[in-house]
Amino acid sequence: MKKYLLIDTKYINTTNKYNFRYYLPNSINIKKYLKISYLYMPRMNYMINSNNNMFKIIFHVPYGENPQEVNFLEQVYTPLSLVEAIRTRLAPYYNFNIIYNQFTYKIEMSCDVKFDLDFTNSNFHNLIGLDKKLYSSIDNKFITNCINFNQPSYITINFQNITTNNLISNNPSIQSNFIIPLGSKVLFGEILSYTKDLYDVEMSVDNINLHYLDIVILDDNNNEFQNNNSNWYCLLEFI
Repeated sequence: MKKYLLIDTKYINTTNKYNFRYYLPNSINIKKYLKISYLYMPRMNYMINSNNNMFKIIFHVPYGENPQEVNFLEQVYTPLSLVEAIRTRLAPYYNFNIIYNQFTYKIEMSCDVKFDLDFTNSNFHNLIGLDKKLYSSIDNKFITNCINFNQPSYITINFQNITTNNLISNNPSIQSNFIIPLGSKVLFGEILSYTKDLYDVEMSVDNINLHYLDIVILDDNNNEFQNNNSNWYCLLEFI
C-alpha cells in the first residue's frame, strides 16, 4: 500500500532549508522504494552566490605584480551588468577595459600591461565557460568562452541517511538520489514544479526504518544549492 510523506520547510525549525535533518512525527518503514511524487520550489538562486562571487586579476608592471581581487554582490546579473561591475572595480588600473560582445556572447578584456586571471578561489569560471585555473593574457588581451547564466542546470535532492545504489555520483563522497533538471526554463523568481508524471524515478530501498531524514540539496557543481533559504515543499511516496 502506498504511503505519503509531506515535507514543508515552512513548518521546520531549521536555519538552513537546503541542508537539514527532518525529524519524522512518527517512524516510518520503507520496504521497496521512495520517490518524489510532487515538488514545488521557487527558483531564488542568485546567479552570483557565495560559491562564485570573486576572482583575481594580477597586473604585471615594471616593479613587480599588482594583484587585485574582484568581488561581486550576491545577486542576479545580466551579462552587461556583470561586465559593468568588473569595469567599475578595475577601470582605475592601467587603462583596463572590458566589454560584453553580444555577437559572440563572450567577455573581452584589454589593458596597457600584461595580466593574469586567477579563477582558482571560486567557481566564477563556470559562468564564463573556463576552467578553475590561472590564465595569462595574450598581447595584453583576454577573451573568455561564451558566458552561461543558466546555472545550475540541475539540482540533486539527497537523503543522506538512506543507502541506495540507484544513482552513482562522479564524486564517490557525494550521494546522488534524485536529479531534478532546471535548464533555462525556470528563471530567477519563477517556480520549479515537478510531479511524478514528469519525473517518475524510484529510489530502491530494502526494508528500512527511519526516525528522521537527512536532506541535502546540491547544485550541479556539488555545492549546496543557495536558494536564498526560500521555503519549499515536496510530497514523497513510498511503499
